Amino acid sequence: MASFTIVIPFYQKKAGILRRSLQSVFEQTYTGFEVLVIDDESPLPAEVELEALDADQRSRITVIRQANAGPGGARNTGLENVSPSTRLVAFLDSDDTWLPHHLHNAFESMLCFGGDCYWASIQASEEFYYHLAISELAGADG
Repeated sequence: MASFTIVIPFYQKKAGILRRSLQSVFEQTYTGFEVLVIDDESPLPAEVELEALDADQRSRITVIRQANAGPGGARNTGLENVSPSTRLVAFLDSDDTWLPHHLHNAFESMLCFGGDCYWASIQASEEFYYHLAISELAGADG
């Protein structure tokens, strides 16, 4: 049973973007996950991006093809295909990456605070930085 199903809407024209995103998934310190890649009629098929992965990594990924419905439609298709045994769903856009402790922090936060959802901190560049540490949240009233 996977604690997380990671849903990745996929529509790309350039090779390497999804591969970079998946690399950040497989670098997670929390490893109780499976991945659904929703190929939203991408001009670049998702399978091209999976070729560089090893067999163990590929075995944890399911590709679902659908007629183009945009990222929201792809996320909904992902939700419709989550295994009933999955505890939590995590969304990752195919052109984004996670820091190595993202899933660990999400899992711990959800358990600690009994939350229904979790938003991660974002670090896009030196010019744009936003971070809310769990320790700060734990100390906040309410």
